[in-house]
Amino acid sequence: MRSIVAGCLTAMLVCAPPARGARPESAPATERTEVGVFDPGGGSFDPGRFRMRETLKLPGNKLESPSISYRELARASNGLGTGGSAARGGEAKRIAIAVIASAILPGMGELYVWSGTRRLSHLLRAPALMALDAYFWYGYRDNYTRGKDIKARYEAFCDAHWSEERFLEQHPYCVGVVGCDDWRQYNEDGRGDDWYFIYIPKELDREEYYENCGKYDSFAFGWDDWNGDYNNIEDGVWTPNRTTYWNMRADSDRYLLRGDQFVMLLIVNRVVSMVDAGMLAYRASRGERDAGGWSLDLTPGLVAPTVGVSYRF
Repeated sequence: MRSIVAGCLTAMLVCAPPARGARPESAPATERTEVGVFDPGGGSFDPGRFRMRETLKLPGNKLESPSISYRELARASNGLGTGGSAARGGEAKRIAIAVIASAILPGMGELYVWSGTRRLSHLLRAPALMALDAYFWYGYRDNYTRGKDIKARYEAFCDAHWSEERFLEQHPYCVGVVGCDDWRQYNEDGRGDDWYFIYIPKELDREEYYENCGKYDSFAFGWDDWNGDYNNIEDGVWTPNRTTYWNMRADSDRYLLRGDQFVMLLIVNRVVSMVDAGMLAYRASRGERDAGGWSLDLTPGLVAPTVGVSYRF
């Protein structure tokens, strides 16, 4: 195809008539040699015979160098990141507000996230966590109050039925030395006695005082219903008043321990709400949809298709 086109162009150039108005000059009769476009031997086209030596020139002005300084370029590049930094700052602020709100009251962080997303799964978390927090506060307050009330009663019971003077008079060591002048003599001189246990007066340690008077056999001799029988004390001395006092202490300790457990549940509930609210705020700021909410499951079957409705928090 290219050989045919080249042959046509050559023919047009050779056979073109002279320009109108021009007089043809007479040429001497010389031998004329025609050069074909194609090689007679192989019939191939020689593109080297046809070369364009013209250059396309267009008018125009010289391109000037950009008139911007390095400082202006740096300022512009910093401005490009302002939007991203502001977005990240707003995201961190929303997450912080949600976490702090849940630390103050579990469920408040989820309610804050819901105010922006309006998703039902976020809203339902708030009353559940708030209800748990209210129940844990009630459990703590109720058990703490009961434990303290019983504690006040058993301390009054101890004051009414146990005394330091009676203890120093009836303790086996003090009886052997014809009475102890005070508790310091008992603590210093009675260390080798089989029934010895260090005595702490109430004015030095109130908690230790009320614990020891009913816990250790060494202080059983201070109860007002001890019968004074030193021959049958090998297995301990449990008087009716001491037994009543010890049972009262056990009830008080049980309520107080349960109150401490409710405090731990309050802390766990807050930690769970803080983590949950922070994750919800993070995902909401990123535009991610969670897997919670209502879902409808259709299961076709040959016998009977089933339809299931579920809700995930």
